[in-house]
Amino acid sequence: DKLPDGVQLEGANVREKEHQDAFAAEVKLYRCFEDLRGDYLVFHQLEYTHEQFSAFLPEHGQCGKKKKNQNVFGECDFIVVGSCFVAIFEVKGLHFNSADSREDRLKKFTGCCSSARKQRDRMTDLVKLIDSSVMVLDYTVFPNLLRMEVEEEDRSNHDLLFCD
Repeated sequence: DKLPDGVQLEGANVREKEHQDAFAAEVKLYRCFEDLRGDYLVFHQLEYTHEQFSAFLPEHGQCGKKKKNQNVFGECDFIVVGSCFVAIFEVKGLHFNSADSREDRLKKFTGCCSSARKQRDRMTDLVKLIDSSVMVLDYTVFPNLLRMEVEEEDRSNHDLLFCD
């Protein structure tokens, strides 16, 4: 069930709506992957622990951060593995409301890009630790945004993918 647009939500309901939007955005990208032809593996919601990350970078296990080894250290929305590449996709269900000011839009978009970049970098590091020779491509995907909805300098960023 989808909540209608324009409904004012508060508290836990806001978080639930954000979770719903994020899931719907991931489904949109998954549908695109269904149309891929060729020999590819698509992984969804790949999580790894601090202990697993440290297995490939032993000195990271001594990083001094207070992390439990079995806690999730990182995750990636989608990974597509081909014969000579790994593509990492972090999906953001961001959408703008007509009431959002330019500053609000910029703040939301910048925050999404920043958190996605962190996740993409961690996953890229892990892939490179496993096989340093593999070509890694990484993207942040905004299935609910048109390119024209973001600032001019972000429109030409090839790491950002939009619904158009």
